[in-house]
Amino acid sequence: MSLKMNKNNSSALFHSQYQLLGHNGPIYALSLDSDFLYSAASDKLVVRWNLLEGVQDHFVVKTERPAFSILKSVLNDELIIGLDNGSLHVIDVQLKQELRHLKAHTSAIFSIAEHSKNGHRYSTDADGNLFIWDTAWNLVLQMPLACGKIRSLVLSQDAQFLFLACADGSIKVFDTEFYNLINDWLAHPEGCTTLCFLTDQTLLSAGKDAHIRHWLSDGTLLKGFPAHKGTIYGLAALKNHAYVSVSRDKTIKIWDALTQQIIQKIEVSGKAHLHSINAVQVYHGKFISAGDDKRIHVWTT
Repeated sequence: MSLKMNKNNSSALFHSQYQLLGHNGPIYALSLDSDFLYSAASDKLVVRWNLLEGVQDHFVVKTERPAFSILKSVLNDELIIGLDNGSLHVIDVQLKQELRHLKAHTSAIFSIAEHSKNGHRYSTDADGNLFIWDTAWNLVLQMPLACGKIRSLVLSQDAQFLFLACADGSIKVFDTEFYNLINDWLAHPEGCTTLCFLTDQTLLSAGKDAHIRHWLSDGTLLKGFPAHKGTIYGLAALKNHAYVSVSRDKTIKIWDALTQQIIQKIEVSGKAHLHSINAVQVYHGKFISAGDDKRIHVWTT
């Protein structure tokens, strides 16, 4: 595994603790539930993994089409699965049965989120639609935003605002009471692909231009810089003022959030990813990555 590091952080390098193998196609999405991980891939399977034991669980969902997005609810036992044809499946993971099959979207569902206080669920698709659902999965609001594919949506820490990463390059901000558009700015001219809040509640964005940009939540740019050699598909905040980025260029980078300098670079090798890296999740001071090489890596220091 090839590494590049900041000498001041050389004691905190990540390495692959173990790999999770079993999918037969590129992995597109991950979602955590305590010590369990759910993964979705082009093989039309959503699989659950036991992270304490590093093995596949007996819970598997077979879907009619590949899933591009998944979310294990923190509010209840629901696993929400968004497919490439716009179907939305809601599964009870304890009963192991489907609760809902919703067909409101007509294009691929790329992101799913939930509001921890009002219970609203959010789903976005390839046509630039934002759907808002209540706790019983009634459609509260459909918002056609005409902004191209919406790959990522995140809530502010107080859950008062919803931030969307749009293919037209914009970041759009809505309040979560009346869902009015509060702010809208151009972040990545070639398309914005992922968003992440840091612990100080500043915002990171990344896009097809392979740049990372650091913002105040009102859209004031703090810093922007080239970060990878291909589209950045995932950002996640780590402990100790660090964050991780994953990219189509097959690399993972760990950054110091205070200086925006690289702490560590993990490149293609037998102990890393061989193809595009599509998803990243933070887990108990570790992080988990997955990509087109059908592998899931659990990284630890």
